[in-house]
Amino acid sequence: MKGVSFRKESVHDGTRNPDCVFALAEHFAFRLVCSSNRFIFSHLFNLGVDRAMVARSLIPISILFCWTSLAGNPVLAQEEPAPTAEVDGLPPGARIRVDDLKTLTRDRMFRDAKVAIDVVDLSDGQNVFSWKANEELLPASTMKVLTAAAALKELGPSYRFTTELLTDGRISEEGVLEGDLYVRGSGDPTLVLERLWKLVYDLKLEGVKEVEGNVFLDDSAFDRANSIPGWNKREDIRRGPAYFAPMGALSLNFNTVAVVVGPGSKVGGQARVQLETEVPSVVDIDNQLVTGVPGSRRWVHMDREVKGRSMKLTLKGRVPAGSGTLRYYRSVADPTAYFGAALETLMKSHGIRVRGHFLESTVPAQGVRTVAQLRSPPLAAILMEMNKYSSNFMAEQVLKAVG
Repeated sequence: MKGVSFRKESVHDGTRNPDCVFALAEHFAFRLVCSSNRFIFSHLFNLGVDRAMVARSLIPISILFCWTSLAGNPVLAQEEPAPTAEVDGLPPGARIRVDDLKTLTRDRMFRDAKVAIDVVDLSDGQNVFSWKANEELLPASTMKVLTAAAALKELGPSYRFTTELLTDGRISEEGVLEGDLYVRGSGDPTLVLERLWKLVYDLKLEGVKEVEGNVFLDDSAFDRANSIPGWNKREDIRRGPAYFAPMGALSLNFNTVAVVVGPGSKVGGQARVQLETEVPSVVDIDNQLVTGVPGSRRWVHMDREVKGRSMKLTLKGRVPAGSGTLRYYRSVADPTAYFGAALETLMKSHGIRVRGHFLESTVPAQGVRTVAQLRSPPLAAILMEMNKYSSNFMAEQVLKAVG
């Protein structure tokens, strides 16, 4: 074989003749296609990934495959017939050649990367093919493939997350919402500030100029475990990198804050620092950055100190005069508190006054109606982004939604 390449494939319909095709967990996740001169791995729902993802996709200690179809390789067809097995639930005549599986190990990926494979026939539980199946390897981001598979099966490719604004009151002619406003989230991993701005604007278009009661944040769609087991390294907690973002039913901006850093007006003076999303009640900035001489090296060090549901970011270092602005991302301490602070800022910017307070409570089972809502892109599109950028946050949010 001559290397690794990708292409998008449609579901096998009996008219194609791929050399070998595997489907993970009943045809819904991805399939593997190989031929005499290429090795192709693609998602049934067009979840495209890059070359590096191929190697990572085969790293787990054991991956359980369900057969879809296998046609004879033109090169191997000249050899003696090899053992085959017919698979239930597939097109008539679909068989698998064990020798074809062995040819996979001749690909350079098996020399240049650590790979372990275990193929099992789901009909009888018998092992069909193994390659270093007992070698202990770290799955790492390969598990996102299985997360995508589970989500597609349990939720479906057209599933959408929703973020709703609901109320138990009426809107007066003067634009006063005579009651409380509820915000109910479902864990939308794509919700960013621009879309939240649109949701608040839709509320304004409904004629709301003032909320007489409170604004209640309902994040009950997820449990209170906002991080996965094992994410407790002291360094991660101290620095709060973006890949360390917590989960939440009401999440915003991938549960990270963008700190915008640029040079000050004069050398030796303080550099410019501001938050892209203004949330002063939950993120405090201690700016100790200095503006350096033009052409000097930029270096920015940021520490995070969590205080309950808020945090303090301390920035130290130097920013050369005349240089451009850069964004540095850190995870938030509490997703719901961050969401509520951003929502409060946006409501003020739209001129919507809140007489009450921003609190947390579940939406009443009766007596409320939806005023405005946001819907995420379909799950298939979300998973494409999740796998393309290997987003921990998106994978964890999706897995929470699966339950």
